[in-house]
Amino acid sequence: MSSNFEKCRDTLKERTTVLFTSGELSDCTFIVGENKVEIKAHKIFLAIASPAFHAMFYGDIAEKDESILIKDLEPAAFKGMLEYIYTDKVSFESTVHACDVFIAAKKYILPFLVTYCEQFISDNAEATEACELYEFAKFHDVESIQKACVELFREETNDVLLSQAFVEADLETVKVIVEQDVLSIASELQLFQAIELWAYKEAERLDATIEEVATKMDCVVSHLRLLSLTADEFATAPALSSLLSTQERLAVAMNITRSGTMPYPERLSKIAKPRKPLPQPVPYEAVWSLRRYCQDNQATFEITKWSNPFPRIGIRVSRPIRIRGVKISSQKKTLLDGGPRTYEEKVTLVLKKDWAIKFHGALYHGDAHYNTELFIKFPKAVMVEPEKLYWLIVQYDRPGNYLFTKDVSVNYSSHNMDITLTSDFSTITELMFADIPPKPPVTAMVTATTFIRPSPPPSND
Repeated sequence: MSSNFEKCRDTLKERTTVLFTSGELSDCTFIVGENKVEIKAHKIFLAIASPAFHAMFYGDIAEKDESILIKDLEPAAFKGMLEYIYTDKVSFESTVHACDVFIAAKKYILPFLVTYCEQFISDNAEATEACELYEFAKFHDVESIQKACVELFREETNDVLLSQAFVEADLETVKVIVEQDVLSIASELQLFQAIELWAYKEAERLDATIEEVATKMDCVVSHLRLLSLTADEFATAPALSSLLSTQERLAVAMNITRSGTMPYPERLSKIAKPRKPLPQPVPYEAVWSLRRYCQDNQATFEITKWSNPFPRIGIRVSRPIRIRGVKISSQKKTLLDGGPRTYEEKVTLVLKKDWAIKFHGALYHGDAHYNTELFIKFPKAVMVEPEKLYWLIVQYDRPGNYLFTKDVSVNYSSHNMDITLTSDFSTITELMFADIPPKPPVTAMVTATTFIRPSPPPSND
């Protein structure tokens, strides 16, 4: 039988990696998880990395059995921890995997791995999992992850509110979101509808009525800026909501119509100023959007398999740019008292150069609020070449009524570039772009002195 060590390896890390991946020369075996997965290891490597393993193998009450049962960790988490011990890195599968490895690192007293996991989670957290990660960080008292999640609450609010993690979140997490002075939402109505959906889901979890849940939500409802709504927005959902008492609904409606008409309830926020999205100064990748100029050229049509199956927009740009995604209209519906506020949406976004075979795709599949917008984001921003015609195509998977718009003007100038859109009716309301990062500073050698071109000054945005 050939040995994994027949090939010479230059570095210690290369040699220990072979030990980790092959299990060769191992002198202990861990039986991990409910399925009792066997993982081989080497006592000396574990002992010099972790005081917990040192005590396990070489302490006064050291393990005599070569097989050690580990019930409270999953195999992927335990393997991730061992990978770090042997190689100084972890091939994380996801932020959830990183959380599991974090727990293993805490258990076996590996502070450097704890920090390594914290950094990965903070850098790779997504809006759709922000609530879950925030609660994980809160439980383990990890400030850096909490801060990263709060930034997602503020900067990618729409995706946070539409996530499954939000409707399953703790009340305290919902409170943290509504407390933010800055949220990236089109209107307070969007936040109210999300909070109301959370309340209905909480009522299901507790086998309680919505009215019973509402009595325990003062800490959330008191931060909703109902006075920032228009009369039409208030009539859409809050005016019929069980989160407010009859007297509160009347007082809000009267004060929206004419401030000071009647006394305002003490438990409700008197802030009438809408929340504002955070400015997003990105040092290496400027992110911005183009709102279509549609005016009155809009109408609601029913999407079916036989009519308007592929709403589209053609786009041509004057310089290289990347497209992050688009915002589209969600379904339009007159909401009656007690009726559902959300529906299941499944939409595919396709970007093609002219009608070439190759294309890029993005998918939105999940709960959506009626009468608002959805953000469909490509997994990675897609480069588009100048003066080439590209098509953005929206493909729906189920019938429904949607707002179609048509540009009054198809030629735009923005961010040092010209953008031309085709004059097609489409459900696309906004296009999201990302500028190409600048090249790193150039270093030039002149005689014996190195001259470095200075970086551009920071943006004031």
